[in-house]
Amino acid sequence: MAPGGLRTFRDAEATLSIGTVLELGDKRAHRVTAAGRARDLLATEQDAERIDIVAEASRRFIRLLAEQERRGLAADTRELAARTEAAVKERVGLGRASPVDAANAALALAKAEISLAEQEATVRGAYGALAAMWGGSLDETAIATGAFDTLAELLPFATLTATIDQNPDILRFAGERRVNEAKVRLAEAERAPDVTAAVGLRRLQATKDQALVLSVSVPLGAGQRSLPFAREAQSQLDRIESDEAAAHAELMATLHGLYQQAAAARETHRRLQAVALPEAIKAERLTDDGFRLGRFSLLELTTARRALLAVRDRSVTAAATFKSNRRQACRC
Repeated sequence: MAPGGLRTFRDAEATLSIGTVLELGDKRAHRVTAAGRARDLLATEQDAERIDIVAEASRRFIRLLAEQERRGLAADTRELAARTEAAVKERVGLGRASPVDAANAALALAKAEISLAEQEATVRGAYGALAAMWGGSLDETAIATGAFDTLAELLPFATLTATIDQNPDILRFAGERRVNEAKVRLAEAERAPDVTAAVGLRRLQATKDQALVLSVSVPLGAGQRSLPFAREAQSQLDRIESDEAAAHAELMATLHGLYQQAAAARETHRRLQAVALPEAIKAERLTDDGFRLGRFSLLELTTARRALLAVRDRSVTAAATFKSNRRQACRC
């Protein structure tokens, strides 16, 4: 046999062994825990996404209802303009009004028809946006139904704030905190070195002998290698605490703003329906009757009708604002 090497394969040694890693520090249990908490966090995030989708669908539905109400206002405006034009033409024929009034009445009718056509397009756009939430197609004859002018009671602010900790955006931080706590414990467990044990059979080709081989190995420096991971997980855990506090404060401020806007919109709607709308209807009827008797001018009649339509439009806006903000406040 030549120095430093083997002359032939007859001098070789062959070893067949099987081995396993013995994990110390209960690493497997910590990995299972970390994976389970990551799965729970994913479920929480999916719940938040589903709630966001429902909230967006509700917002689009409320907008569609509001635009349908405005389409009704536009149709009423067109009807009133047509009646006014007919009345003015009759008065012009009797010599009680000037041709200028007839031209102004015709112009008002043309504007009303344009506004109605534009509002029809707006309604179709709102319906298309809502249908897109479930992948539906636009149906030109579809009509959304809902008690738009019926406003539900607004829950006490304390009732809403009592459930803020169940908000998915807050629960997400709790999930992240549990995930990082599991990562910290796993990183600490990694400081314990794993033991590799193996058993095998060695064949000495030169002497035709066989030997049983046992081996045990322990890596050095395992604790030092795991320290950066433990520090990173702890840093993430500290960051989550501050982020959760900031998100909670921001959510409380948002909830308070939505609640105040919803309460104000509800009170505005109540006052419009109880006081302003009846007075506007009364004024329009009196002016219309006086116009037909020649007591009021076309300008006075137009002013009274614009005031009535403005009150109705503002009532629609107040109802839409209340429903939308109330829905968002409950989402918080």
